[in-house]
Amino acid sequence: MLCDATGGLVYLSGGDLKHRNGADVYYPFRPHSNFVYLTGITEPGFACLLDPESQKLTLVAPKAPDDAAVWSGGLPSLDQIAEEAGADICIYAGDLPNYLQQCHPNVDTLHILDYDHPDQQQQLLDIPHICQHQPQQVQQLAGLQAAQTVTKCSFNTAFLNNTLNRCRSLKTAAEVACLLEASKGSAEAHKAIWRACKPGMKEYHLEAAFGHAAGQHGLRHLGYPCIVGAGRNAAVLHYERNSATVGPNDLVLVDAGEHNVLLVYFNLCVGQ
Repeated sequence: MLCDATGGLVYLSGGDLKHRNGADVYYPFRPHSNFVYLTGITEPGFACLLDPESQKLTLVAPKAPDDAAVWSGGLPSLDQIAEEAGADICIYAGDLPNYLQQCHPNVDTLHILDYDHPDQQQQLLDIPHICQHQPQQVQQLAGLQAAQTVTKCSFNTAFLNNTLNRCRSLKTAAEVACLLEASKGSAEAHKAIWRACKPGMKEYHLEAAFGHAAGQHGLRHLGYPCIVGAGRNAAVLHYERNSATVGPNDLVLVDAGEHNVLLVYFNLCVGQ
């Protein structure tokens, strides 16, 4: 289906960290679903280029500051990133214009999603707080704007969204296997709640029991916030406080599901 984008390249970003407070406190990062579907990359600040005709996948990585290893540990090389993700090559965002000029000199269209359009990105990054705390997104925007200047390409938002939706609606055997594995792990986590539940416990104790049991099965990521409602709270459709005490004879409703480790790649989750 993506091969229908003849005459252009697909460009997709995964998103950046969102600042919470202080100098270095950020919300937990979750990449854009479509980006993970195409690349398997779950780290912030990445983008990709896909040539539908040749099927060549190019990762566009953020350039980390020189002292990043002090804070985050050893950083992989571009070759290591490409090899781990199964991409053909990995480049830095700042090298995007030269890369397009050398490898795709005749590109006339970049197929993008609305949120990647430079005009929309520029409006967001014109806000000083966001510009200061989302440097990787700033790198992506600068690279994309420079690439447009160099190649004179246009941006097309009419093609990619519906095409990706159609692609993701067809599950491969590997995706189905991941769903089954996530179902097994989530089922075991629900059984752990049944065994742990007793009067006097807090709802968040049961939420913690679910997360712990799922983690024992290699499932580290919630598909969505847990709903644990005891007694009257069980009748609240999207109850997420999870702070009440379980009373004697209370019915406890739990709505929770986990990502499989491999499901992060396919960006699917299971709810029970």
